[in-house]
Amino acid sequence: MPGPRIGADGRRNVRNSEYRALYEPLSERLKQQAEDAFEMFLVNPAHPSLRRHGLTDTGKGKHRSGSISVSISIRYRVIYWIDGDVNVWYWIG
Repeated sequence: MPGPRIGADGRRNVRNSEYRALYEPLSERLKQQAEDAFEMFLVNPAHPSLRRHGLTDTGKGKHRSGSISVSISIRYRVIYWIDGDVNVWYWIG
């Protein structure tokens, strides 16, 4: 997994330690799907196959307020939030 990358939106994209800990035990297939989705996001964050959308805080989930979901497959997604000029990727599953 490479370090921070600049996306088409001009923001740096950082996958933090929480994300990396969840990423590591995934199958090689899922890791590849995650990397493919990440690369697509860098080029076009609004690509329809990413099904990118903001998450509503219902008080039941553990995601951070203002989080955004990006699909990597039918069953798996990644979640990030925007911190200034940085997209902080913190969850995958």
